[in-house]
Amino acid sequence: MLFLQYTTQIPGFFNPSLAGGCMLDIGIYPIYFAFLVLGSKFNDLRASGIIGPTGVDEAMAISIAYPSAMATLYASFKHRGLNNAFIFGETGYIQLPLFWKAEGTKLYSESGELWDEFHDQRKCHGFAYQIDHVMECINNGLIESPVVPLGLSYNVQLTMQEAINQLGL
Repeated sequence: MLFLQYTTQIPGFFNPSLAGGCMLDIGIYPIYFAFLVLGSKFNDLRASGIIGPTGVDEAMAISIAYPSAMATLYASFKHRGLNNAFIFGETGYIQLPLFWKAEGTKLYSESGELWDEFHDQRKCHGFAYQIDHVMECINNGLIESPVVPLGLSYNVQLTMQEAINQLGL
């Protein structure tokens, strides 16, 4: 099981004529993370959400069923969360605080005992690595990233569109 949540509260993102809503703004982060962990080929997807007075999704939840795993994803403009990712296995789980820019991770036993932890000692986090990678691809004449190939990006977009369709947006 994988549980992710990402929340923010920015009033300008509630405008439907500007493609507002949490799915189109922050929904990509938990979906992409789930695809990194479990892959982009799944059996079933179920989405639900809270549609606000402006007609955009203010909160959304997605359950993705894989052959031998489940991903439970959450993003919200309405509710403040911890922005943690949890990856649950048979004998324990991994916690990634601020999963979209994690500077470390913790490994716990099934009973919650901390087994191990990792702290990234690099000074730069966030989008800097993405920018460096794009520049590397351009400088090497690549038109597609070997790290995030077009097919993966396309599958993320198809998944986002399916969730939007299920929300009735």
